[in-house]
Amino acid sequence: PFHDEGEWDLARFLVGNLNQTQINKFLKLKWVGDSKHYLAGLTLPSQFNTCSKPSFTSKDQLLDWVDTLPCFAEWKVSCLEFTGYKTTHPIQLIWCNALEVVKQLFSDPVFANHITFQP
Repeated sequence: PFHDEGEWDLARFLVGNLNQTQINKFLKLKWVGDSKHYLAGLTLPSQFNTCSKPSFTSKDQLLDWVDTLPCFAEWKVSCLEFTGYKTTHPIQLIWCNALEVVKQLFSDPVFANHITFQP
């Protein structure tokens, strides 16, 4: 739902670091969405425009968009110990449920029509 990677970075920052009231206040700031920057009364050329209006205009819209993003299988860590074999560092097995990964892939419209399953 986000326009580009920069907008996704902004959304992730807002959701991860601000509460809902702060997100709305941020989105209402005058400079958020200004299409021109002014410096000593001079309008900068468009190639120097580094501030564009986000596609989302409120915290409700932003949070709805975040809720529509697909969730991914949770990674888990298991520490392995073997009797009679001492290691300097613990052996960690990092894994996730393969069935959850397959379900996620088939539910993602980006991949769903490009996957063939044959048991």
